[in-house]
Amino acid sequence: MDIRDWSLDKIMQLPDCAFGRRWPVACAVESSSESDVYAIVETGVPDRAVIWEICFSGPVAVTLAFLFEFAWADALVTSPAQWSALQKMFPCQGIQDGVDFNLSGPAGSGPALRALKLPAPAAGLRPSMRVDMSSTTDKIVVACFVVSSMPREVPDCLFSGIR
Repeated sequence: MDIRDWSLDKIMQLPDCAFGRRWPVACAVESSSESDVYAIVETGVPDRAVIWEICFSGPVAVTLAFLFEFAWADALVTSPAQWSALQKMFPCQGIQDGVDFNLSGPAGSGPALRALKLPAPAAGLRPSMRVDMSSTTDKIVVACFVVSSMPREVPDCLFSGIR
């Protein structure tokens, strides 16, 4: 059954198996003299992407935590003004009314956000991240996104007569 004209809400209600093959894509940043460092996934994200998981790996030899934020972008961000204009994956991230809502990870850990089923808001956008490197001294921070494409067709037997 062709589902290209379905709304995003209706497509996202399909069972996970309808979304097909998943694969990892990653972006990485190295510490620098800047407190905020930006990265974007450079490879193989489908036009209509769905993110299933985000795994994060930070500095191992550092005792302090680091902060990170994810957004959708079409090109590498180079300034805080550009970053603030992007559509965030998790809109509540950041500091709001003096309360810190940033995702953070302890040094040497590999925190992960699983079972997301998070659709890209528009074609051509790729996952990107901002990392606050002010508390790290030297190391590489990597985010791995597990993605798939949005289905365009599904088998008729999936619906069993329901339309």
